[in-house]
Amino acid sequence: MVSQMGLLDGLTALGVIISSLICGSLSIYNSKKLDAKLLYYQDYQWFYQVYYIWDLLLILS
Repeated sequence: MVSQMGLLDGLTALGVIISSLICGSLSIYNSKKLDAKLLYYQDYQWFYQVYYIWDLLLILS
């Protein structure tokens, strides 16, 4: 059984990942609409950072 503190940590981490994905998706949409290539590549870097954070959380748990 998961403790309340563990559940809070997991939900907080999930919230960070979901909000990062939403912000990244909106930013990719805007960069495509404005045809801004540098912003477009920076947004994909944002998704890779989310992957590394997720990997770190899996290692720590």
